[in-house]
Amino acid sequence: MDRRAPDGQRGKPTRLERAEWFFLFLVFFAGFFYLTREAKTDLQWYFRVGSICVGVVGWMVVQVLKRRE
Repeated sequence: MDRRAPDGQRGKPTRLERAEWFFLFLVFFAGFFYLTREAKTDLQWYFRVGSICVGVVGWMVVQVLKRRE
């Protein structure tokens, strides 16, 4: 994940790298709130579990796409 620009400086992250970090943070924070906060309604619980699932699936898709490059 460390791309170098021609002048030796760290390059701008690619869209896949940004997507990978987005999905990792989504899983982390959704999991954190799932474990630390009480869901007062069923909708809150479904939203948290759904967010974790979307994050995991999104991260896996990014890994497959990175492998194809």
